[in-house]
Amino acid sequence: MVRKRLEQAWRYIQANRVEETRNELVDAILLMSKMNLPKRELCLAAELVAKALGDVRIIENLFLVSSKSFPPLAQCKFYLQLAEAKAQEQQYVDAVALMREAISFDVLTSDQIVQALIEMSTYQYKDGKILEAVSTLLQVLKLEPKDYRHFVRIGVLLMKADVRDRALFFLNEALRLNPADNQILYYIARLLFVDGNLQHASELVQKCCRENPERDEYWSLLGVILAGEKMISEAYECLRQALNLNPTSLLHSLNIAGLYELNGQKIDAGYAYEEILRKFPGNEAAQRRLKVISGVSDNNVPVKLSIPELVL
Repeated sequence: MVRKRLEQAWRYIQANRVEETRNELVDAILLMSKMNLPKRELCLAAELVAKALGDVRIIENLFLVSSKSFPPLAQCKFYLQLAEAKAQEQQYVDAVALMREAISFDVLTSDQIVQALIEMSTYQYKDGKILEAVSTLLQVLKLEPKDYRHFVRIGVLLMKADVRDRALFFLNEALRLNPADNQILYYIARLLFVDGNLQHASELVQKCCRENPERDEYWSLLGVILAGEKMISEAYECLRQALNLNPTSLLHSLNIAGLYELNGQKIDAGYAYEEILRKFPGNEAAQRRLKVISGVSDNNVPVKLSIPELVL
């Protein structure tokens, strides 16, 4: 019977009949569970089905097939697979709960626990629960207190949560562990810029630009900082360099146009905004600024340059 089920499932796969394939495979696993097969064979069969389909309902059905008869390690693997599948369907609360269950089996190595906790923090972040993600990563720090990457990730999450003083603490710790990482300096420079310490922020990001001149986000941040210091020509050169490195960046194009506008160069700003609309038709920001500088709009909100989006 099992063989017939699997053969039928294969025919359904070839015919791209997904729902029927799921049903046949679930029935096959159910039959196998009743045949008193060795646990290892049953676990392997169930795991192969789960990996092959990557489907939440399939993996959930596998749990219904007497999963408690599986060894703890196999149960743990199923929980991890189900958590991943739930996350793919953006069911992050369920995914986090399943990750906790998997870790609770106490069969994972220290490295595996670290990886599981990092994935859990990612699910929490995607669910908008940034401080919960930070709390999870603090557990990672207890296991790997010398890994600067965990300090960086916590620092960036705290930046996103606008807890700037704590973010700076963790980023400084990361820098102490790895002084050569310019990405950490870049994050610290962002914090200093937001807090109004433009001179120190400029010094840090200039170092980033010197040592990693290929990074457009470094040049972009430096340009915005220099604009804040009224160093217009230097700011323009930095923003132009950022755009040269990343010609498709809307942010860099808007910042250059905005810098013209800030400097009273309305004609140049108008040309720059029109160029943006040719590259990005219908862009609302460019349309709005064109109306302002042409006097069509009464909503004369001052133009503001933007720093690159903070990416984990």
